[in-house]
Amino acid sequence: MARKKQILLMTATITPPAGARDLRRLDPRIRLDDYCRALDFYLGLLGKGVDRIIFSENSSSDLGQLIGMVAERGLSDRVEFISFYGLDYPPSYDRGFGELKLIDYTVMHSAFLHDLDPGCITWKVTGRYIVRNLDKII
Repeated sequence: MARKKQILLMTATITPPAGARDLRRLDPRIRLDDYCRALDFYLGLLGKGVDRIIFSENSSSDLGQLIGMVAERGLSDRVEFISFYGLDYPPSYDRGFGELKLIDYTVMHSAFLHDLDPGCITWKVTGRYIVRNLDKII
């Protein structure tokens, strides 16, 4: 039996909306640094349990630094970046609504998800956080 492809979906909001409640990190530069550190870690898992990474961001922020990091490592064919503005909902809906909207948009627009076998497995992580034992979990 062939091993199923493993996709890692990293969700991100680099620039949170004004009035976002209960966020500890509001500064987009700090958040971008967090995403860079996490992506750098997950790039190390490519070929070691993870086959492809989708980095999906919902504040239409500049992803150039992240894209450059992937290109420098020669992994552009294994990492897909998706960016759109998906924060156009009332703050009372909270972040859970935005997260679901981001995942829905990603499923509809990801070339990786559309090009792979239906049996692939997608692992979702909050993009600023590192799951150090993800390879063992997979």
